[in-house]
Amino acid sequence: MSLVPPPLHFTGLIGSLFSFLQFLTNPLIGALSDVYGRRPMMLVCMATMVTSYAVWSMAFSFEVFLIARIIGGIGHGNVSLSTAIVADITPPKSKQRSRGMAMIGVAFSIGFIVGPMIGAAFSMYGVRSLLSTQEYPFQLPAFFAVAVATLDLLFLWARFRETLPEKNRAASLGDGIHTAVDLINPMALFSFSSALRGSSEKDRQSVRYLGWTYFLFLLLFSGLEYSLTFLTHDKFQYSRYVRVEPIA
Repeated sequence: MSLVPPPLHFTGLIGSLFSFLQFLTNPLIGALSDVYGRRPMMLVCMATMVTSYAVWSMAFSFEVFLIARIIGGIGHGNVSLSTAIVADITPPKSKQRSRGMAMIGVAFSIGFIVGPMIGAAFSMYGVRSLLSTQEYPFQLPAFFAVAVATLDLLFLWARFRETLPEKNRAASLGDGIHTAVDLINPMALFSFSSALRGSSEKDRQSVRYLGWTYFLFLLLFSGLEYSLTFLTHDKFQYSRYVRVEPIA
């Protein structure tokens, strides 16, 4: 069994599909956590991520890898839940809340810095599959991801306590679903209607301006970042075996 490189439009689909599924499911995960609590939904999200990485480690075809990404995209609500948890345990408009939100961004950035280096280092060593004699360079990074995600899941199970008291939870799932639909609806999303209820017109205009600016920045930056891998491969023939020689 061998891995056949898919067409480039399919490789682009991998990145877009993961984000699109996050876009669809994150509001629903947030609504469920408002009713049932943060802890059970965080555990469900982490268990889904473990499953996604486990399927990825056995992805000897593009179709199986795509399934792994679909599973990951559906359950990847842990970052948005972390934001809600910080909001639960810190007073509004306080330095503690600002620090907590900043720590989420810092942790995310550290992961983006360290993660690719770990993956690249592990991909130098292929693993021979039990089903064939071919080496698969993605398996060691995938096994490492499974191990880290499993440890994270066990840590959350043992140490994480609920941050949303029952008295502060939503009375029914219906209100949360209504808000989730607003976040998925492009017209309501780009008008920021769900986030600006009860705000003054001046605040609404400011948030819309910042939101559109951030959207355009991410649109351009994500396209550049995702295309860089293909550029280095097509233009410079980079692969996992390339060694950069020092300049004499």
